[in-house]
Amino acid sequence: MIYREVGEWLKINTPPNSSVAALEVGIIGYYAQRPMVDFAGLIQPEIGAHLTPRTTYEDAALWAVSQYRPHYLVLHEGAFPRLEQKYVQQECTSVQRFPGETYGYSTDLIIYACP
Repeated sequence: MIYREVGEWLKINTPPNSSVAALEVGIIGYYAQRPMVDFAGLIQPEIGAHLTPRTTYEDAALWAVSQYRPHYLVLHEGAFPRLEQKYVQQECTSVQRFPGETYGYSTDLIIYACP
């Protein structure tokens, strides 16, 4: 349910051509109806190429944001600490928080605007 709420919020509150990067792009992307950047590399194979036995989703996410420069990020709070410290704190602004406990989810999801 939390992913649906995030997607619906993005659809209502962002311009139609705004790109959105996230780890969970399926439900979010379906409801957002926005161009998605997938940290897991399912949509963009070049991101998936950065996932190896020695790398993490965070490594792929760092590469993806530097290459694609998405307008918005949807992050699980605390899941990507290097991305949050190296990019988000310098380039982005928190615009919406979805408290995980409200949805029976283990963590908050935060939407960041990254001009």
